[in-house]
Amino acid sequence: MLVEYQVANFGPYKQPISLNMKSTEDASFCARVPRFESPYHMSVNPVAAIYGPNSSGKSTIFDSLFLLASTIRGDKPTIWQRRCTFTLDPSMQDEPTLFKLVFMLDEKMYSYFLAIRNGCVIEEYLASLTADQEELYFERTVDGVEFGSAWDNDILLTEIVKTLSEKDTFAGRIAKILSNNEKYKEAYSGVVNYDPATR
Repeated sequence: MLVEYQVANFGPYKQPISLNMKSTEDASFCARVPRFESPYHMSVNPVAAIYGPNSSGKSTIFDSLFLLASTIRGDKPTIWQRRCTFTLDPSMQDEPTLFKLVFMLDEKMYSYFLAIRNGCVIEEYLASLTADQEELYFERTVDGVEFGSAWDNDILLTEIVKTLSEKDTFAGRIAKILSNNEKYKEAYSGVVNYDPATR
């Protein structure tokens, strides 16, 4: 379940825009809104509406979600990013396009971040979240990949890093190689199987 989505430097969006699915304090429809208790103590709206005039960027939000999902899975090469930066400022073509997903999977919350510049992945991370802290699975920068305690000293993941292309997402690479391995399934399945059309 999607909790929050952010995108920046994409189409008409120069600064980060956010789609936040956390519900308000209004209790009118509390029986229909999924609630996550300890440790999160929050409710998440199961549906949302985006409205506005024609050509105001509504469809672009969904386009960016589909591109993000396709990029993570490796279905679409990251080179698309060079054609999708903020169009009204030419200097933004050399700036990264940023994505952030916060989502629930099996009543556990995760945060995934991806930054692409000039068609190459320059930053990526995945972490599980509690009410006041996060547990890192991995953080990738141009200098390499650092693992959190859950995956630290994992020989298989260390070998996968060696074959990682700057045009691949690490989450997608793990999924392709380890899709049937229960040890890694929990952490990447929500990101890789994310389908904006059905959630």
